[in-house]
Amino acid sequence: MANTKKPTPAKMQKTSTVKQTAPIVEETTTEEVVEEIKEVKSESRAFAPSDMIPCRSFVHGEMVFIGDKTRDQYRFADYGDVVDIAFEDIQYAVRRSSAFFMRPCILVLDDEVIEQMPALKRVYQEIYSYQNIDSVLDLDPATILAVVPSYPAVVRDVLKGILGARITDGSFDSVTKIKAFDQALGTKMLLALTDK
Repeated sequence: MANTKKPTPAKMQKTSTVKQTAPIVEETTTEEVVEEIKEVKSESRAFAPSDMIPCRSFVHGEMVFIGDKTRDQYRFADYGDVVDIAFEDIQYAVRRSSAFFMRPCILVLDDEVIEQMPALKRVYQEIYSYQNIDSVLDLDPATILAVVPSYPAVVRDVLKGILGARITDGSFDSVTKIKAFDQALGTKMLLALTDK
């Protein structure tokens, strides 16, 4: 009957202490994790479909973008012009990979919108991976012909916009370089120089 003894009070105390502390630790940890998740979710801004988002024209000359959702017309006067576009029109255009936003002809200027649209974010990362795209204008004609055709389409389109604006405002007028860019990009920008 030595095996049928009841546990001593000291042994019962240890068992009850372990059972009491374990749930308290779990509850505290769970509360902290839930609070952190709520904070992260509250930082992301929700846009209403009608919210107006500033966008910049990235092409030379007048451009009209018609929103597929609202059917509103957004008119850009020239390169660099900023116009507000409804969030739902931007969202729909990006989802259907519209050239207006994916080539890009129009740049979204709101970082929060860009963060919420992974496809748009990838396009912008590709463009900005070419840190100083203006430095391409300093290349000699032979290098332009060798390097520029290998650039991604998005970067070539950005380069076309920059060149068009520079030729129009007179800050880029090297005929040999413009000929090289025309050949590398498949454009006829030299005509813009001769129209002056």
